[in-house]
Amino acid sequence: MLLACNMSTTVSYSEFGLPSEEVWKSYLILGKIIAVPSIVGSIFLARDIINKYIKQNHVALTSLILLGISVVNIIGSIFGWFMTSWMVPRGDAPYAAGNNASCEAQGFFVSLQFIYFVTAYTELAALYYLIVKRRSWNDDYMKQRKIRLLFLLPPVVISLIFATVPLFYEMYNVAIVFCYLAAYPPGCDEDNSCVRGTKAGPVQTFQFAYTMICNVVIIIFMVMLVHHVKQIESRGDNYAGGATRSRIQTQKAYWQQGFRYIGGFTLSYGCVYIFMFVNMAQVPNSERGIWYWVIFYFHTLLNPLAGFFNSLVYFKPRYDIYREQHSEQSRMECIFQIININTESWHRIFTTNHKDEQVIAKSTPLNRPLIPNNEEA
Repeated sequence: MLLACNMSTTVSYSEFGLPSEEVWKSYLILGKIIAVPSIVGSIFLARDIINKYIKQNHVALTSLILLGISVVNIIGSIFGWFMTSWMVPRGDAPYAAGNNASCEAQGFFVSLQFIYFVTAYTELAALYYLIVKRRSWNDDYMKQRKIRLLFLLPPVVISLIFATVPLFYEMYNVAIVFCYLAAYPPGCDEDNSCVRGTKAGPVQTFQFAYTMICNVVIIIFMVMLVHHVKQIESRGDNYAGGATRSRIQTQKAYWQQGFRYIGGFTLSYGCVYIFMFVNMAQVPNSERGIWYWVIFYFHTLLNPLAGFFNSLVYFKPRYDIYREQHSEQSRMECIFQIININTESWHRIFTTNHKDEQVIAKSTPLNRPLIPNNEEA
């Protein structure tokens, strides 16, 4: 059956309802380009957290969750958005160079990343609320192994279950830009005319339902968090003593940081929910108008940037403080400092005249003060 599928037919853009072959190619190329900053940003974020652990032998629970998100994003972005149709069986998409095995591997990692993200961000929202609402959730309390496992294991276990089950039923097939849960060939009748993935529709609906539940939970925790902080402010605590004022500012920082992470996630995956409802409504490919493909364009533009948005939120507090303390330095120098890139080498590269081997501008070593830690808990 696998061999027959590979040799069956060439999939055309019309079977997906795409306007043209050129539009299809534009999605594939755009996804590859946009995935690069996300991969790079996730690498710097993960490296920073790992370095902290090596130096301190401890990092915050929120940082550990972000480390997991970053690692999964690196893997998922490489196999998904960067590889795109390279892993799709030949003839099933432009630039396709893979086979069924590579397609299933790609579908596995794309599904793993999606479910891991949804689960981990739900936990982040819950954790930020618990840190602010319950003062007992301090750093020492969350160092306990059982508390950490309570937050670190579910995204791994749940995403592995969701991603592994479809492998046994040949559900990972070409889905426009990469392999995901889809029946094959595109547009086939899942009751009798599909070669592969006859049960992909219900499984995809189940994944979407899980995603919607997680997003409802995220919204609830964020609303509760805002309500709690506003409630404290309304009591006049911000006019009280220094210790209380400091606590209010700390709580504000927590929920603002939490909102930034959740906001980045929502921006990256916002268009997915439109596709969810379209798929759940079982709108035929041929009836998906130009509006659908415009939304898909924004999805291709934003979804690969999930890791990049995370890195921006993670490093922003540190950048703001460092920039304020070193206003004489350029923005690029400040960025290099907070992500721990050796700026002296860059200075030598850009300030040396290679024609006559004379230095036309001398750079002094940048001081490396202790950059404030932006860990929450």
